[in-house]
Amino acid sequence: MVRVISVHHFVSQDIHTCEDPVSATTASPDYLLLALPQHQVEIRDLSKGGDVTLRFPTVDQARQVLHCCRGNYVATLEVKQSRQGKECSYVRVYANWGVPSMVQQPMRARIAGRVTPSSTQSGPASLEMIELPLKMTPNVIACCQTTGNLLVASHKTLTLYHFRVCTRDVSRLQFIDFEDSGVYVELSFSPSSLSLAEDIIACMAEESVHVFRLGPGTETEDGRQGSQDHRNHDTNSNSHVDWDGILRGELDARSKLHQNSFPLRVDLPSIVAEKAASCPSSPSGVVHRQSPFQAAALNMTAMVHCASPSATPWAARSEVLHLLQLQMSVPQASSGTTRQMCSGSDEFRCLILKPLYMKTEETQPCDRKGDAVHSKHYGDMVSIICLVVTQQEGYLYQFMMQNLQEPSAAQQAACVTVYPFTAPVIAVVVERFVLHALTETGLETYTLRTGHRFVAALGPANNLTSACPPVDDPVCLVGLRPFLGVEHLLMTDFHLVLLACSEGSSSSSQDSHCGGGWTLYSLTVPSPAALYSDMLSVGSAHRWSSPATYRHLLCEGHVILRMALNTATWQPGSSEALTSSDEKLTSEIKDLYRDSCALLADYYIMSDEEADWELTAPYYTMAGLAPVEVVNRVKEMAVPPDVAARGKHRGLMSYLNTSLLQQNHAPGNVAFGPAVHSFAHTLLDLFEEHDPGQVSTLVLHSALLRECATDRVLAIMKKQLSTRAVPAASDALALVLLCIQRGSPEQAVAVLNSLSHSSLTNLLSDNPTLLLEQQYPPVTEASPADIHAVYSPMCSTSNSRAVSSRRENVPSFSELASVLMDSKPAVLADVLAGLVTVSQFATLQQILQVFLEYIPSRIGIAGSAASHVLQQFMEMYFVWYFSDVTVSSYDITTVEALKILVRSYLSHLRQQNPNAQQNKKHQTVKADEPRRKVLFEEKRLAFLGKMPPYSADLSKRLISLQEGMRSTPENTEPAKHSENTNSDSLFKLQCLLCSGKLPPECLSEVRQFVHTHPQLHGNLSLQVLCVPPREGTNILLDFCPHALLHYAQDRFTSETEWKSLVLLLHRKTQTLGDETVLKPLYQQVTRDILTYLAQTLSLEEMCRVLPPGWDKLYHGYVQICQQVGHANHIRALIMATGQQLLGTLNL
Repeated sequence: MVRVISVHHFVSQDIHTCEDPVSATTASPDYLLLALPQHQVEIRDLSKGGDVTLRFPTVDQARQVLHCCRGNYVATLEVKQSRQGKECSYVRVYANWGVPSMVQQPMRARIAGRVTPSSTQSGPASLEMIELPLKMTPNVIACCQTTGNLLVASHKTLTLYHFRVCTRDVSRLQFIDFEDSGVYVELSFSPSSLSLAEDIIACMAEESVHVFRLGPGTETEDGRQGSQDHRNHDTNSNSHVDWDGILRGELDARSKLHQNSFPLRVDLPSIVAEKAASCPSSPSGVVHRQSPFQAAALNMTAMVHCASPSATPWAARSEVLHLLQLQMSVPQASSGTTRQMCSGSDEFRCLILKPLYMKTEETQPCDRKGDAVHSKHYGDMVSIICLVVTQQEGYLYQFMMQNLQEPSAAQQAACVTVYPFTAPVIAVVVERFVLHALTETGLETYTLRTGHRFVAALGPANNLTSACPPVDDPVCLVGLRPFLGVEHLLMTDFHLVLLACSEGSSSSSQDSHCGGGWTLYSLTVPSPAALYSDMLSVGSAHRWSSPATYRHLLCEGHVILRMALNTATWQPGSSEALTSSDEKLTSEIKDLYRDSCALLADYYIMSDEEADWELTAPYYTMAGLAPVEVVNRVKEMAVPPDVAARGKHRGLMSYLNTSLLQQNHAPGNVAFGPAVHSFAHTLLDLFEEHDPGQVSTLVLHSALLRECATDRVLAIMKKQLSTRAVPAASDALALVLLCIQRGSPEQAVAVLNSLSHSSLTNLLSDNPTLLLEQQYPPVTEASPADIHAVYSPMCSTSNSRAVSSRRENVPSFSELASVLMDSKPAVLADVLAGLVTVSQFATLQQILQVFLEYIPSRIGIAGSAASHVLQQFMEMYFVWYFSDVTVSSYDITTVEALKILVRSYLSHLRQQNPNAQQNKKHQTVKADEPRRKVLFEEKRLAFLGKMPPYSADLSKRLISLQEGMRSTPENTEPAKHSENTNSDSLFKLQCLLCSGKLPPECLSEVRQFVHTHPQLHGNLSLQVLCVPPREGTNILLDFCPHALLHYAQDRFTSETEWKSLVLLLHRKTQTLGDETVLKPLYQQVTRDILTYLAQTLSLEEMCRVLPPGWDKLYHGYVQICQQVGHANHIRALIMATGQQLLGTLNL
């Protein structure tokens, strides 16, 4: 359905008479151009009442006249009768048409692309005519307002001419010119109307409409370029479909079809015809009784041809992407085998193609070199609207530019809305905010639906900061005015022009251009502000009697203001937006826009539907209103008694829950809570009466309540908790915050112990500002400028930056974080790691900075607890970092974090007593805490388990024996390794060193620290890990020989290293005396290593590894190697024979 509400009023109306025009057009900003039968174009300035300002001549009779903003030229399609009576057509361009000349000067003529202006031309600019060198007879033309390109249709062939601004080398004279693009598009019908916008072309005939995109294509696998229609015709020679191959999955479709053909969609003819003939409905709610369209014919194509192989690269790569193909249904009657057309068939009347550009402060030229079909504003184009009008209906399509990057999405465009006009249509124009339709009975004005999708494309709408009205609202007929005899409808920037012929004069008869003259109506269109005010005035009268009408008109006005703020129109030959020059007008529209957002939020907050309440927060945010202003606004709202009886606080409570709880503002932020103590008690009054269960959640988000109303909040929570069987986790955490606020950390710890690890972690992760807080100034009244700068999306970036810099400070740990470090260190480490890796609330550098500023201010147990939390945080961070990132190099922050982690391990090892069991503080894992994965635990080498402290420490005994001491030192037993490897700093440091991920500076630091601290816990194993294999072998040979075999298995990579190890053992055993107790130990180590080598190496490799003169000492190991090799050979023969036997059996 269509709502009929008269809210569109023209500001003024001027009436003039004019001669009988052959054709007419408008020029920006407010000029009307009339092509007269006397081979002249008359120019009228509508801003000065519509009087004639000047005229310029044309060579022949102008049948079609166009004006282009880019280049400020007038293009005409002119016709004349030859001597043989044949009609000849020409396309000519007139430059400098609007320059009045004091002295009559002759018209200067030249051929586009072939003749340049004479270098002797000087003085004032004069009228210049440029004729396009056409090879075929033109019948219709079109131009693009932003690129200046011209499109010429000659029967079924389209020719594109590029607009150029050229400069002569010598005189530096600038002039406009046109050159053939080298691209020709062959259509399936001869168009009667053309439209061109950037690279989008729209063609219309009486029964067909075809909209497509002309642009560079992509290469196929065989290197060929071609349009979709080229591909269709190339495959006709092999049209056989192998259905059996498709069922078997043998058809390789991607090798035969263009990549833009996917995803594949099969449209069976019978289904397509049924859908086309059915009763479709549009998002606007308009239902057609019968669709006037049928399935487009298969021959509705557009084939691209290149003029010559030497054409530009853009022309050689051009192809067509079909966007819209419509075919008018023709009612037919069959009589036997003869079918004849019936009378009363519909036809296409109008076709409008209009781009919508986003307004930007700085226009960035699009990155397209050698591509003349796009302007430098192409990157700012958000969508293209296409209006197709039949005799009594208009179909509005909108193509979003992001969808044009996906051909499959672009080709599935849906009709945005349908306009059912009240009478047969003569002409239609579309301005930025409304649609005007000229019918046989008068002028009809409708609202548009393109703005809804346009503003949605500028940014994703959500339920917190942004929203836009629904696109499925029905369109409104906002103006209906009777006009008779009107045959032309034109639009300038500020005026709507109607040309009406009197009796005896008709533009439909080109043979008669005389009679009683024509009447020119110049209607001044209302500004966006005036149109919004009229809609608001009418809607306010129905605020309570018809809320749907009020909301509908308010949404229409809101979209109009939003389009005025975000869309751009271009001046002739310039890239400046018209609206950006008038700062006063822009400021007025911004104020009205915020007012419309506030009124929409007021409507939704008073609604009875819960779905509407979700829209209050984004609209109040867009209006720049803080929660305190919203509460006062609702209190002061005049509400009828019946509405007040239903309760006006339900929507307000939903808004407060959304804006104060879900947006998760930082405590102390002026955007969240204005520093007014009375507002805290007002909030508590509302929540205590309407939603007491949310008081605890409100406490988690509001430092204002915790500071200003601690006792009252405690009283409300105690009353609420008394009614619950099991308190929620949020209630417990709120009590913790209140206990800390009252100076009772012991009670806070007792409450924390009642929470499980997972519930507390999840709750703190959702409220990170409870742990990391900014240091704000004392609570004072927030200025309106601060509140507006935070809430209004229309504020400039510089204002936002100024507000943030005024309050920005280095974050620090809150009092709750300090309590958690002592009572729940694992929880705190988990949450901090999640803030960096999951929610990205903070960066690694920020967390490290907070710790490095916090730890020096703590001494004793508090400092130790903080260091332990820092270590756990970095462990969890690097577990995530090395699992998701392929590391090639580290940034400075990561290197510093690794250094801090290594230093924390070394510091903990230095504090440990190697002769006692490890300190158990901070190492006890509670039952509800998950087991933590040790960083690079899988990389830890096996030989470390054979070294102290995880094996017997024989280093002191070896040293004493080598010095001639017979007594055995005490405490050589292996240390009992803690079952919880997570808490073993030595174990973690060993895993980190074995990973090979540490930067060189970290390895150097560990090696230097170990060298200067010989009594360090695990000193020997750390030494071995920090040196190359050759040095590590020497260390183990002297102090831990029983780990040599495992060390060599883990670290050796070449035969030379094994040979060197055997030689060292050989020399070591030779130097030891027979009476030394160490000799049996080294002999056993030698036997273990040689036995391992004999079982793993080949005979040749074994002989090379053994030292010279091995015949007597190591002959037995050579025999073992021979036996192992022989056994392996026999096993291989047995397996091969078995395989052959199985192959001969027929099982």
